[in-house]
Amino acid sequence: MNSFSQEFTNYTETDGLIDNSVNCVAVDGNDHLWFGTQNGISSFDGTTWTGYTTSSGIIDNAISAIAVMNNGDIWVGTDFGASKYDGSVWTSYTEADGIGDNRINHIAEGPDGRIWFGDYDGVSVLDGAVWSSYNMNDGLPFGGINYTAFDSNSDIWLGAGLGGLIKFDGNTFEAYSENEGLINKKVRSVLVDNQDNKWVGTAEGVSVFNSANEWVEHHTKMLILPPPDTLNPVEDIVMDSDGNIWAGIYVDYLVTEGGISVYNADYWYDFDVTSYCRWQ
Repeated sequence: MNSFSQEFTNYTETDGLIDNSVNCVAVDGNDHLWFGTQNGISSFDGTTWTGYTTSSGIIDNAISAIAVMNNGDIWVGTDFGASKYDGSVWTSYTEADGIGDNRINHIAEGPDGRIWFGDYDGVSVLDGAVWSSYNMNDGLPFGGINYTAFDSNSDIWLGAGLGGLIKFDGNTFEAYSENEGLINKKVRSVLVDNQDNKWVGTAEGVSVFNSANEWVEHHTKMLILPPPDTLNPVEDIVMDSDGNIWAGIYVDYLVTEGGISVYNADYWYDFDVTSYCRWQ
């Protein structure tokens, strides 16, 4: 028998969370948690909750993306631009400053310190104080960019909302779709693990590509859902410090179902609101 025990602690507005509709989460270097919600940002140091809203200086309260930089800065994305928190002051940026599209889906810092913003029109890059952006005119597919990840070869991997997995070597965009093994072109998240495998979360599950960028396998039923929802739409995918792969799964069509699953290289274990765990 296999077991994968987890203990879950829940936090809501009653505990100090600014809003129960949480869209994104980040962890800073002090292990403080940052939650982007529909009504602002909550920071939790393990004891105390701190809230940030437009009155604090962020550009909008509906937070769609949040990320912690190596220097400790907190970046958040909204439908009206992005805001940076340096520990004391929030500074906001919009299309007027150089962002390609104000509607931000994802924020990530590359190994070279440049900050990548996946947006509704493509992807924007902040290099120090200089902005650049890429969109359909540069070779990206229609549908925007939902996610950005980086491999050890300095290639950038972009999750396109409608156009599959995109590799960018700094000059050329190369698309991976069904012909290359991707299970579905609606990509919502991308994880590059410590062996340069690419775990691609899509509307129909996870596709895995190896370090040579060759398709290896699909995972489509990590979380057991009631019929007819058998495939698993993956909202996010990350790897923990033990090498386990975690996937957030959510279905919102006719019925609302979802949960999280974790893969230990042998089995997927799933968790839902009943806190019930099973392996398959």
